[in-house]
This record gives sequence, C-alpha cells and structure tokens, in this order.
Amino acid sequence: YFAHLIHNHKRNGFFIEVGGYHPYLYSNSFFLESTLGWNGIIFEIDKTSCELIKKKRNCLTIESDILKIDQETLKRYIPKRVDFVSIDIDPNLSNLKALKKLIDLPSRFSFITFEHNQGREASKNNEIQEEGFQELSSRNYKRIAKDVLLNSKSTEDWYIDINAEEFLNMKVIDAIKETTNVEYLEIISIAREVFFK
Repeated sequence: YFAHLIHNHKRNGFFIEVGGYHPYLYSNSFFLESTLGWNGIIFEIDKTSCELIKKKRNCLTIESDILKIDQETLKRYIPKRVDFVSIDIDPNLSNLKALKKLIDLPSRFSFITFEHNQGREASKNNEIQEEGFQELSSRNYKRIAKDVLLNSKSTEDWYIDINAEEFLNMKVIDAIKETTNVEYLEIISIAREVFFK
C-alpha cells in the first residue's frame, strides 16, 4: 500500500515480487495490480502457490527460484525502470542473494522493500541487514525506513532510488524518513495523513 502513496497513485506501474506465497494474502503487489492496473512479475518457488497465483492474478508468475535464473534471462523480463520491488523469501540469506542479483541488473528500482527477518530468531540477521544496506547505498539507494515492524517484530528495511526522487512523493517519504522500529500500519497512517493533507 505504501508503494502507491509514494508513487502518487500512479497507474500502470511495474512491480517485482520475489516470494509471492498467495495471490492476495500478505501480497505486496495485489493492491497495485487490482486497483491501479500495475503489471509485474512474481517469482515463487512453491508449485502449489504458483498455480493459485496464476489462477487469480494477471501478472506474469514464474515458478522458479530467482537465484537459479541467469542474469541474461532476467534482463529479458525486467524493464530498465521498476517502480516497486518486494523481496521476501526464506531463508533470510536468500533475500540478500536475491537483492544482489536484482541490483546487478542494468535496471533501476524506485522503491525496494528488503526483508532481513530480524526478530525471527534466524542467524546472521544483523549482518544480512547491514550487507544489504552497504550494497544498496553503494548503488545510490537511500534507506528511508529501518526495521519496519510487523506484529512487533522487525522484518524489513525500505529503500528508494535517489535517481527516482523527482517522480516520487517526497513529502510522504520525508514524513517517514529514517524511522526505526515502527509498526507497518503506523507508517501507513503517517504516510496517508501527509498524502491526503
């Protein structure tokens, strides 16, 4: 939902969701596709989940581990500018590998949510979060929210492409910028208040 606020209710955007799980439950892209006409790609490794997503959604769903897809193939599917990327797979080290794989493409990603699974008792959470931060910072991405909480557990960090600031809603971004350990729904509430002011 936050993605549509920082994109000013943009219609016909493009998303990538790494780890689809379900067509709409816990989906980070369902609202964008169903309400704003966005298109995109869901990468999902689980066959049953993939079949369900393909039945209920219009976007391209690729039944594969994104880590096993070569870069040349990804380049053919992924446009030069992607409005929103959600990376949410297990184990948490796979999130980091998927992030690196995507940002090594010639594409740019306006808004990225990167799950590092902090708080789920997985090993090396802090290192994965820090390495993700270093990788993205070195490529001109800026972290706007750290340790976004879901049910009081830190799960992800949010980033924007510095080169995309001209077409993102910077008032919304500034309102939540550098938040740490804030519940997702509270961030949405802050963003909505600023957006609809």
